[in-house]
Order: sequence, then C-alpha cells, then structure tokens
Amino acid sequence: MKDKNSKSFGQLKSKPISSSFPKEAVDFTPWLAGEDTLNQYLGPILNLSFSNVRVEVAVDESRIDILAEDEDGSKIIIENQYGKTDHDHLGKLITYASGVEARYIIWITEKSKQNHQKAIDWLNDNVCEDIHFFLLEAEILQIDDSKPVPKFNVVVTPNDWSKTSKYIARDNPQAESFHAFWYRLCQVATDRPDLKVSWSRWSPTRQSWMNASAGLAEGHLVARQALRGRRISMEFYIGDDKDTFDRLYDKREEIEAALGYQLDWRRLNNRKCSKAILFGDYLENEDNRMDWFIKRAEEFAIAFRGQST
Repeated sequence: MKDKNSKSFGQLKSKPISSSFPKEAVDFTPWLAGEDTLNQYLGPILNLSFSNVRVEVAVDESRIDILAEDEDGSKIIIENQYGKTDHDHLGKLITYASGVEARYIIWITEKSKQNHQKAIDWLNDNVCEDIHFFLLEAEILQIDDSKPVPKFNVVVTPNDWSKTSKYIARDNPQAESFHAFWYRLCQVATDRPDLKVSWSRWSPTRQSWMNASAGLAEGHLVARQALRGRRISMEFYIGDDKDTFDRLYDKREEIEAALGYQLDWRRLNNRKCSKAILFGDYLENEDNRMDWFIKRAEEFAIAFRGQST
C-alpha cells in the first residue's frame, strides 16, 4: 500500500542549449534577439533593459550577433558561442566593443574555460570602470518530459556588479528608491523652463547613478549617489579620448572660474575614460539633494559648453 504522505518528484535534466536550438546563428541568436526574450531571460539577472535590438551588425569584416541599447541609450553587444569558449571569440568581443563603443559586453557560451573567465575578470579590472563585461553559460532545463526551459547562468560579472548587486536588483527596495528619486528629479527639472539642460533626455535608472546628455559632443554628465560613504557627485565624463581631456584640462582655470569651484580632474591613464568631478556631502533631504544635482548639471553644461571648441 502506498504511503499517503509519500511524494513523487520529477527528475531535473540539464541539456546543451543546442538540443533545442540546433544552430547558433540560425536558431538560437534570432530567438534570443527578440526584445521581450532578452528582457525576460537576461534583463533580471543582469539588471539591464534591452531595446532597439539588431542582429548581424557589421563591424569591420565581422558581424556582431546582437546589438541592443540599455534604458539610457548605452550600447550592449552579445556574442553567442556554442561549445567551449575560445580565443577567437574573446578577440571578437574586444573588437566589437571598441567598434561600436559598447558599454555592456555579454559573452554567452555553453561552457566557459577557466582561462577565459580570468580574462573577463582582467578586463573588468583594467578597462574603464564604466565598461562592463559579462560571461554567461546557457543550458536547457527539463523535468521529465515537460517543455524545455532555457536557463542562463552568470559566471563572471564586473567587480562593481558583485559589490552593488543587492542594491540595484529590480525587486530590491533600494533599487526602487533610486528609481523613484531619479524619476522625480527629472519631473521637477522638466517643469522648469529656465533650465539650459534638456532634462527630457535624462533616463531614470534603478542604480546609484544616472547618465545625462548636455548637448556636448565631448562627453556627458553623470549624477551619482554613493552606495557607501556620504557623498554625492556630478561629473563630466569623457569616453576614449585623452586629447579632449587634455584640451579641457588646459582650460581648467577658465572652466572652474565659470563654475565658481574647483574640480577633481582624473585623466585615468590606465583606463579609456577620463573625468572631471565635483563631490558634495550627502544631503538627507531629497528636495535639497535634487536641487544640488539640478544646479550642478546646469553649471557643468554651461561651463563645458563654453569650452567645447
């Protein structure tokens, strides 16, 4: 007689991703490139949103499997690979990233080798802090004869991702607090017709920072709230262009005179990016904090716009 308290469980099986998508280029990549698919499977585990998705985008003599954009317009590239990771695909990642100035670089494979895991870690340690590399392994899960389910396992993330992931997860109260703050800031600023910065071009994030366009070709603004410590900051961020930084640095006295305060100029010789930063004490009152960000963004946009040529 069967024990009424006994339970019968199914057997969970792991299969290669190719068991459901025989060919990477023909089957897997087109499926993954669906905007809803990316936001369903990769969005929650990487804390990214995907839009403006394109496939087989030409870069030099090769093609990016998937090119997309995050909610702030930053470029995301995805390189898919069946089998084990190899040097060829690692080289392609770097070539693609530089070719389209990507901010997020995602390598999806069936099996990652330890030396390539270390290589991605090294890139995260030594490339500009605002460039992020991810390494994922894909598989198919199935219970008995149920429908197969694609599963993506994060193997390597950027260093700051591991430090701050508990803060920026989309279902985390801290992440929602960041988003609510940035969203209200944008609303408050947009309602002020006297501002020079086009706040409609800012995009609220669930992270401690928010990028902004100030109509300057040389760089963009970044507003930050420290996750640790008691500081807030506004920075003028310059991409892979040390010449532009040097030119602006030579004019720092004029820029700082226009601002009315000094900046922390960081050339960051071991990284691609450069920055000019103003730090401020953390303001507990949200209205005061928003007012600080709005004023500093205005001052930065006006001062740097005056030195853009």
